[in-house]
Amino acid sequence: MTLLRRLATPFALALVLAAPAARAGDVVVNFNDLSYPNGSFDSDQGFPVGAAPGTGSYDDGWDLSGGFTSNGVFFSNAYDATTFSWSGWAYSNVNDPTTTGPTPFLDDFNHQFAAIAGGAPGGPGNYASSFDPGAVINLPSGASPVSFEVTNTTYASLSMTHGDGFAKQFTTGDFFELKIFGFTGLDGSGAEVGEVSFSSRTTRRRAPSPSTSGPWSILPRSPSRKASRSTTLRPTSVPSGSTRRNISRWTT
Repeated sequence: MTLLRRLATPFALALVLAAPAARAGDVVVNFNDLSYPNGSFDSDQGFPVGAAPGTGSYDDGWDLSGGFTSNGVFFSNAYDATTFSWSGWAYSNVNDPTTTGPTPFLDDFNHQFAAIAGGAPGGPGNYASSFDPGAVINLPSGASPVSFEVTNTTYASLSMTHGDGFAKQFTTGDFFELKIFGFTGLDGSGAEVGEVSFSSRTTRRRAPSPSTSGPWSILPRSPSRKASRSTTLRPTSVPSGSTRRNISRWTT
């Protein structure tokens, strides 16, 4: 059941909340105040089994803490101890930017905790991943989001670039879009006060395009950012030539 649930959502996007250059008074949420006191990987996780490919650690909430706080910003997490599956936010410092292997990839889901950029925006360090469009970020009172830096997970890049057993290879016209919504209340409650969109499209059939691999991209700030107390995510992928919309639940 866990396998079907997860692999029915074959795309992912990597997200980090970080200002590219801190101004006086800005708080940069780079997740480097987080450690891995429970070990470097989830011993019950099936994708991958054991340590993540590449190097580094991840925390998908298997300690049942319900989320984590970095520099005063809370990121929600829900972990199912029966199916050993997670939703919401996780954090990672896994370095696994692989782009080679069989086509289509048969084990690309094992790369779910890695960023295709190879690490965090500033180099070695932590970044955050999320699963489900309902993943919530709660901001401290008086704070407001300035910018986001995003990239694809290695899993997403491999799936879009090569295709796999659960999703077709992206071609010209296919896109993956992430929308970030702001709300006046905590936990995505209250009035919606704005949104920011990030859309990636392929431009070549076989080679990875800038939309499926490469450096972190900076998302513009929301015009109504000062009114936001929380944000939620809504990732969507649409194959070209099809009216069927695949709602992806994976974001990082």
